[in-house]
Amino acid sequence: MAKHGISGKAECLKNRSQSGITIPELMITIAVAGILGLAAITSYGVFREKSRISGGQWLVYNLLMRTRSEAVTQGRRVSTADLLTSPTGTTHEAPTLTAWIQKEAGCDKYSVYPNSIAFDGRGLCVSGAGDTQVTVSVGSKSGTVLISAGGVVSIP
Repeated sequence: MAKHGISGKAECLKNRSQSGITIPELMITIAVAGILGLAAITSYGVFREKSRISGGQWLVYNLLMRTRSEAVTQGRRVSTADLLTSPTGTTHEAPTLTAWIQKEAGCDKYSVYPNSIAFDGRGLCVSGAGDTQVTVSVGSKSGTVLISAGGVVSIP
C-alpha cells in the first residue's frame, strides 16, 4: 500500500535534504579554512622572527659567559675577539660577533653591536662605562643582552 498525502512528501524531502551539503555550505567552509590558514601563516612568520632573535641572544649570552669565565680563569683581560681568534692570530671561528653569530645560526640576517666585549681578570666588563648593552638584530626586530659593570650577563 503506497503512502499518499502530506506525510509521504515530507518523508521524501527529509531524506533528500540529508543526502549531502549544498554549494553555499561548501563555499563558507572553504572561506573559513582560507582565513584560518592566512592567520596561521602570519603567526608562523612572527614566531620564526622571535625565535631567531631569542636564539641569537642565547648564542651571544653563552659566548659572553665563556669570555668572562676565561678572563677569570686566566686572570687577565680577555675579549670575545680573543676567543674567536686562534692562538696563531688567524681567524678561528669568525672575526667579529656579527660574523660569528651568522655562521653559528646559519643566517646572514643577524647583526650584533658592539662587535667585541672584554672582561678583566676579575670578571668585570671593561667594554664601556657602566652597563653595556649588546644588541642582536634580525631584520627590523632586535633583542638585547645586558652586561652590568660588575660583569653579570643577562637577557632581559
